[in-house]
Amino acid sequence: MPARDRWEQAGEQVSGVRSEPVEVWLIDGRPARFVWRERLYSVLSILERPSSEPEPHQAENDECERGHNRAPVAWRCWKVAASAGRNVPANLYRLCHDAAADRWLITREGR
Repeated sequence: MPARDRWEQAGEQVSGVRSEPVEVWLIDGRPARFVWRERLYSVLSILERPSSEPEPHQAENDECERGHNRAPVAWRCWKVAASAGRNVPANLYRLCHDAAADRWLITREGR
């Protein structure tokens, strides 16, 4: 599957990595920092911004949604390069926000 197609599926598996909850801080409406797995990451660059229309997503693979109403969720997703420290190489991440539930999910592109 082409890399772009993998990014199209918000909240789905990306390169075999499952989406996980993440806490995100915004500056001027854009992700600036996030805490994932108890580490603080700084966003170094934004590679893709969300479109004007949120991406629909059926939450069937989302652990939080199992056993609940599986209505489509509208995600606004950002593709970012971020690092956990000055001397730590940056990695690519996809940060997706569900405004209705006010929650964020993260997936990591490769290792």
